[in-house]
Amino acid sequence: MGSPHQGTTVARFGRTWPLLRQLDPASDLILELREPAPECSTRFLAFHSDIDHLIVPKSNARIDHPDLRVTNVAISGVGHLSMPNNGRVAFLIAGALRELAPGRISARASD
Repeated sequence: MGSPHQGTTVARFGRTWPLLRQLDPASDLILELREPAPECSTRFLAFHSDIDHLIVPKSNARIDHPDLRVTNVAISGVGHLSMPNNGRVAFLIAGALRELAPGRISARASD
């Protein structure tokens, strides 16, 4: 949810903080995430918002990698800090988790 998968230029304002340095689009970490990953079988679900002021540019919250299986979900009108509390986002995440193991999640109250 609103992860800077491709970095964020906002990180350049906090160069003294090690975590923010890693989120710079030109950091070693972000460059490593761009490397080929042909053996990766993980499925990714990435949410990005049209009003996220912490991920600049906003498209950097998307995962655009030719070797990865990704579903990018655009969320409109929900800010960076509001995504974890947004009902629509929670519903979409729950749906994605249900698809991972259909029939394995019990909805019975006694479980």
